[in-house]
Amino acid sequence: METVWRDIRYSFRMMRKSPGFTAIVVLILAVAIGANTAIFSVVNAVMLRPLPYKDGHRLVCVYEHTEWGDFPPDHAVFAALGEQSQVFERMAGCWSDKLYVTGIDKARDIRVGTASFDFFPLLGVEPQLGRGFHLEEETPTLSHVALLSHAFWQSDLGGTEDAISKTVNLNGDSYTIIGVLPAGFEPPVGR
Repeated sequence: METVWRDIRYSFRMMRKSPGFTAIVVLILAVAIGANTAIFSVVNAVMLRPLPYKDGHRLVCVYEHTEWGDFPPDHAVFAALGEQSQVFERMAGCWSDKLYVTGIDKARDIRVGTASFDFFPLLGVEPQLGRGFHLEEETPTLSHVALLSHAFWQSDLGGTEDAISKTVNLNGDSYTIIGVLPAGFEPPVGR
């Protein structure tokens, strides 16, 4: 044990004699440790931690590969995949867009998602308030209904239960609010 203490004292004496070298070594170590921590955080979040959904290990996101990049398939392609697929047990779709919302205190652009009626049951997510989508509401021209995120419900509608059955306008189209998603829910394709 005495040898270890002698080596530590010697190391500190040498660091005091060459402070420039010591600063460079400490800086290199700090950058390396920081880089490793950042890389592990990303790998943990993306690859190691299971998705926070029912049977998350069985979920698959399907994208169309085009010369401009990878994109979620449009509704027609998605419907064809659902009809012809012999691989997937069940399919549900979700697309995201940015629309202008009115009918609230502060009109603005917001990120919205369009989802098939079975999207939330597939993920094992039940609305905190109200109800989810029904099959007959799948066709956008027949029915305009909306589920709100918990954060939007709290910030823009006061978090009151009477928000159900109210309407909001998205790009000029009126949507009836049918439910509120649980706090902290995030779809697999982003906020």
